[in-house]
Amino acid sequence: MQRAETPPATTLTSFFAICQSDPFARTLLYSEMPRYYTWNASSKNFQRRKQGDALPGYPDVRSTDALGRMHPKNDECFYLRLLLVNVRGPTSFETLRTVNGVIFPTYRVLHVKN
Repeated sequence: MQRAETPPATTLTSFFAICQSDPFARTLLYSEMPRYYTWNASSKNFQRRKQGDALPGYPDVRSTDALGRMHPKNDECFYLRLLLVNVRGPTSFETLRTVNGVIFPTYRVLHVKN
């Protein structure tokens, strides 16, 4: 129960956190994060890239051609992955399962209903 209330810091939970505080991150899909942010394994968070091409309209954002990877391990992870490549700037697992104010119990049901 405690782990569900306070999930461990992973790249996904850190993506949710940065989407809560960074307006530019809210424009991104999870798979686009590596182009603009680097993962700091010791602090377990994303940090904006310091090198790369400047992004027009965003003076503090740098871009590279880095790619992100996701490896679904089961059905629920597969449907979560489908949402992550289609929903920009989610701020939690719950926001990924919410459509028109309705919170769905699983990612699979949400995908089937969409």
